[in-house]
Amino acid sequence: HISWYKDNLRVGNLRDWSKWQDVGFDTIDFFTEISKNPNLDLRWQMIGNQGRDDLVASIIKDFGAHLYKLPYHEDPKVSIVESRHLFSQDFTRLSTEGHHVISLGILGIVYRQFNSYPRHPRIGTWGDGDVCHSWYMSGDCPLERSPNLVMEKFKSIATQYALSTGMDNPSDTGWIVVENPFETERNFILSYMVSGPPPSIYPEVVIRIYHAEEEGGEEIEIATEHIDPTTLDYNAEVHTVATTKVGRIPPGKSRVYWAAKTNRRRPFRIVATQVVGDGFVTGGILGPSADYSHMSLY
Repeated sequence: HISWYKDNLRVGNLRDWSKWQDVGFDTIDFFTEISKNPNLDLRWQMIGNQGRDDLVASIIKDFGAHLYKLPYHEDPKVSIVESRHLFSQDFTRLSTEGHHVISLGILGIVYRQFNSYPRHPRIGTWGDGDVCHSWYMSGDCPLERSPNLVMEKFKSIATQYALSTGMDNPSDTGWIVVENPFETERNFILSYMVSGPPPSIYPEVVIRIYHAEEEGGEEIEIATEHIDPTTLDYNAEVHTVATTKVGRIPPGKSRVYWAAKTNRRRPFRIVATQVVGDGFVTGGILGPSADYSHMSLY
């Protein structure tokens, strides 16, 4: 991220500067002004209270990660001009060429590390074991569910799927059955679609979990969670997946209900479930990274 400074004080971002300068974002005048204006003070934005490089170094140390960097210069103005072809016009996502450059960089890391990778790697679990299901890319969901639910294909460019009550009934109530096959309680975590900035294209919902001690017995409510499918994590229009711990479920089957609390044109969309140990609150399936495609596609 790049910040714009005046008199050693942060004023805003690149888009704020372009409006102040009255030049169109990602135009010839925009890049000309950046490259030739000696008084323009642009700086790499720091992340939280720790510098970007220190944060990356801690990730490498903690997780054994390998670092790949897009070409960049210590001077943000130089990076903007030299790397503009790697980004889309709004500078919030990669261009086709940018994706190609990164894919080659990742392949290079894979090829360099492949010889040291074990032929039969040890496969672990999320702590004490997990049961995770994701149908976001396949549309294949093994969970028992209410008859009114549909497997909705909701994006026209890439194949993406979600369980929902359908576009014709966006305010309907639905339910799914999840199973904890372990001998002790586990966290139940839900992945669902969100959008931002506010207002979300999805309705706020109340999630309730019911459990019966014996199969066929009376179901008793054991957890309730309010979910607002709005994300505030991005400075651009975004449509992505969020993951929330809904509650704890005992061994056996539990029924998870949801009901819309606000009216929206689109239904609440579920893309994955996770039953994990106590030490995990974000689950084993976090869904895809943010997709900045234009919202009218959804």
